[in-house]
Amino acid sequence: MSTFSEKKYFDLHTRGIGYVNRLRTVTPKKAKPFLACTIAALRGSADEPEYTYIDVRVCNEKACELLESCQDALGQKQKVLIAFTVGDIYPECFTYEHGEKKGQCGCGIKGRLIKITLIKINGHEVYRENAAENLSADA
Repeated sequence: MSTFSEKKYFDLHTRGIGYVNRLRTVTPKKAKPFLACTIAALRGSADEPEYTYIDVRVCNEKACELLESCQDALGQKQKVLIAFTVGDIYPECFTYEHGEKKGQCGCGIKGRLIKITLIKINGHEVYRENAAENLSADA
């Protein structure tokens, strides 16, 4: 009979491609600062794609490094497209505090950004997972 009990988890992973928006460092009062962004994930027809917005906390050191390397491009309003894996998505309801929808309820999708496999800036590939050159060759 074993006294060791291993924790078990269920993983929910969502993979896709989308544009990076609102890259920022969040500084909570009682926790360590962390990197966050919103991904405008593409879905539907390639001719007329629709967007699903996912607010993510960046939970992988490599993903943090990759996104931080894109900060200049984002500051210059360039389009940063990533292929990503988000873990453990969940809905979060809120109440609008400003504008036409003030007082109305809304719902967003949240998750943890755990992997980036591709980055394109203004259509030019600057990173591909497992590519030897990666960012330094294309920058």
